[in-house]
Amino acid sequence: MTLQININNQYSFKDSIADVLDICYTNLKNGYTQETKQQCAIMINLCKNILKTVPSNYNDFIRNYTLVFGIMFRGIIDFCDICNITHKTKWNEDHKKIEKTWVLMCDCNDRIALSIDYYESSLLNWILCEMTTIKNEFNNAFGNSLYFSPEIINIKPKCNICQLDCRACIHLAGNIYDGKLCRFIPEDVSVVSTSIVFEPCDPVVEFGHGI
Repeated sequence: MTLQININNQYSFKDSIADVLDICYTNLKNGYTQETKQQCAIMINLCKNILKTVPSNYNDFIRNYTLVFGIMFRGIIDFCDICNITHKTKWNEDHKKIEKTWVLMCDCNDRIALSIDYYESSLLNWILCEMTTIKNEFNNAFGNSLYFSPEIINIKPKCNICQLDCRACIHLAGNIYDGKLCRFIPEDVSVVSTSIVFEPCDPVVEFGHGI
């Protein structure tokens, strides 16, 4: 597929992405995960090139949505990888595949959830529904999980956008500014304690099933 994107027109830009998502949706519905991954990889490279070539502060809409779309297509690749693993017989008897699937599930959920806040799509809604089904099957197969939950003291959290103390800057973690996802970088960190919990802030820290 040859894709022409007009980055000077936000409506044309979003329509072009919608066309790609329609193709990915059709492919995934038919089980064509490899074709979907290839299309997503092309789009991720395109997004990278746009962020490199469109000057900072030239067009916030294009830069911000380009980042969102790049994250979104990476989440779709995560979903394809999950499907490829879980569709094989006896995958749930291989500990490496189980742990890989869990990490992919966490990454996929994070990326698709962030994307859908900015861009509504039937494909994204479908993936979230499929992920809920997979997670329920995962829990039914392996039981409840336990997670590490460290108590951390962060003396000086720094904003990655302005490099200032995040408590004194104007940026909000999780928001996108000029094509960058705002996050707080911990500095002067000390771990006070570690707890074992059933509902962590970050499910990636899971360490045990069937407990």
